Amino acid sequence: MDKTATIKTIFSTGIMVFLFVWLIRIIFINHYGVDLPVLEQWGTEINGLYLPYLNSTLSLKVLFIPHNEHRIFFTRVFNLIIFILNGNYSPVLVMKMQAGIMALIAALFAAWNVMDGKKVNYYSMAVIALFFALPIGSANALCSFQNQFYFMILFSIITIRLVTVDSISLGRFFWIVLFSVFSFLNVASGFFAPLVAAFVLMYLVIKKERKTRHAIMGGSLVLLAIAMFKLTPAIPAGEAFMMAQSVGAFFKGLINTIIWPYGFGIIWWGVFLIFVLKNIILKRNDLTKYLFPLALYVWLLFQFVAIAYARDSINARYFDIPIIGIMAMVFLLDRWLNGKKVANFIKMFI
Repeated sequence: MDKTATIKTIFSTGIMVFLFVWLIRIIFINHYGVDLPVLEQWGTEINGLYLPYLNSTLSLKVLFIPHNEHRIFFTRVFNLIIFILNGNYSPVLVMKMQAGIMALIAALFAAWNVMDGKKVNYYSMAVIALFFALPIGSANALCSFQNQFYFMILFSIITIRLVTVDSISLGRFFWIVLFSVFSFLNVASGFFAPLVAAFVLMYLVIKKERKTRHAIMGGSLVLLAIAMFKLTPAIPAGEAFMMAQSVGAFFKGLINTIIWPYGFGIIWWGVFLIFVLKNIILKRNDLTKYLFPLALYVWLLFQFVAIAYARDSINARYFDIPIIGIMAMVFLLDRWLNGKKVANFIKMFI
């Protein structure tokens, strides 16, 4: 496949996956979406955003005001732009537009998969398209004020992708920092993106595949993550009851979150553990070509720790996050198989 054909294939694959996921999600919203605000939308969105805009009292500061322990800047901007362009308030319209964010995430994974494999892996494309199209996170899909999770996932995976492919110039580092900040301006756990990026850089420095300046970049990202953590508002007293109330409750919640849904999480985490055993503990193989999926796994584990601590266990609003575990498994297996048939892959463990 020559370079031109590769670019065309990458682009066309991404577009097809994007349109498929968006269409399926719009059909789901057409059937189940309700054009009414729910819960905090009355106060935070309508009274706190749209009315100040209509009264010409909306300030830039309002966009950064904490919502519980989160700073949902991109959600406020996204919803406000749709409100202005539409001329009235329509939660269903926002649901349909924010479905495009998840479709974009799916398209990026599809394009990156083709880019890495130099060809279209139809099995991988089917998994990517299917799991992003399914209404797994229906609580977010049917609420027009929950797209901060979509934005956090989008900016986090871009950050991780930027740090795990090619060499890192100062220009690329600028984008890594920028998307790290973007990740944080949605959900509090967005600060894990620069932390994972820092771990990747430190690994490459230890392996002597990057220069000293990359160690400085990694240290800078750690400081950025610490600064974000310090800027994270405390969990409101009214929501403290949802936190893990003991160490035992925390670990129980963490296990329930890892194996979600219904124990099937064992599949993608099992693949990860087998890989770690065979390629890190037993053989100590070079991990450079596996950095992207491994970094996704680490990022996901951090997210699960945060969920178990702050919410005791996974709930409906966090159901979109585990999809990244499936994507990590797809990319890890694609690199690990490296064109081998499944039968030959299984023999690797015998």
